[in-house]
Amino acid sequence: MQARIELATQDDLRMIHDNAKRVLEEVGGRIMTEEARDLLLAHGGTLEEEDLVKIPGHLVEEALEAAPGAFTLYDRRGEPAIELMSGRTYVGAGVTNLNYLDPRDDTVKDFNLTFTAEAATLADALGDIGPLVTYDLLTRDTVTSARGPNKQWPGTTGDVGDPLVDQLVAAANSTPRNGQLAQDLWKRYGAQLIDRVGPCVMLTHSAGGPFGWLVANERPNLVKALASFEGATAPLVGQGGAAGTPLPGLKNMPVMYLLSERGGRPGGPILEALTASGAKAEVIDLKQRGILGNSHFAMFENNRRQVFEVIRGWIEKAAPSPTSR
Repeated sequence: MQARIELATQDDLRMIHDNAKRVLEEVGGRIMTEEARDLLLAHGGTLEEEDLVKIPGHLVEEALEAAPGAFTLYDRRGEPAIELMSGRTYVGAGVTNLNYLDPRDDTVKDFNLTFTAEAATLADALGDIGPLVTYDLLTRDTVTSARGPNKQWPGTTGDVGDPLVDQLVAAANSTPRNGQLAQDLWKRYGAQLIDRVGPCVMLTHSAGGPFGWLVANERPNLVKALASFEGATAPLVGQGGAAGTPLPGLKNMPVMYLLSERGGRPGGPILEALTASGAKAEVIDLKQRGILGNSHFAMFENNRRQVFEVIRGWIEKAAPSPTSR
């Protein structure tokens, strides 16, 4: 069954629809294109000013009735690209922003056509993004924390309709479908970030795992330790637990992989891979520390301070600050 979020009732939608028609009839809209104005005027619209056209409600209803239930958009090569229909959602580049954070000097500027072109060029270069996080994927973790013994989930059911779960899904993003491109970008720009930050300890979670492994491998002189809470294990571990790509930059680096009671992630394959790369690696299981009920999202859960203390204790031991030595 496909999960749906309904932010408005059918009565709300009808009210919005009726009032939108009333605005078009009584106030009208500025139609900047002459061809579009002529079409509206030929079918019952009235011209009030040079480009202000009032559009009768029946014309709106007729247009909606005549609109196809699905249609296809084509790319610049004339090939089918997107099929628009009910039940399908597509995510594109945001090119209608009010402001633009200019990456050249980190200043906020008014959005203009040049920035529109830059955003479109970047999106084109990155290609398609991978699958977005779905309710089915996310609730595998939240439901177990909400319904099992030692409940730690701070929301209600941990399922569709739980406000915290809905917010998590709404905030989720994805990475480029081209995995090699994503890893190259993480290595290059993650390393630049570490150069700006200086000596540090990295902490990653879930899909952020590969970013941590790759960047730490690029800057072993600056990354003093790395803690990963159930982070994805690529490229150290291949698909299905097969041998992955060793990262020699992790040699002698303190690395901790943290597991929750209900996260369902194995620690053995990543521990073996880290050890093969020469890291001073260990797996810490919260359950073995007497910290129970947590899911893959322990940072949100009721006992998150307890979990944090485990991480902090490990960091202070693995990479003590100069003043504490």
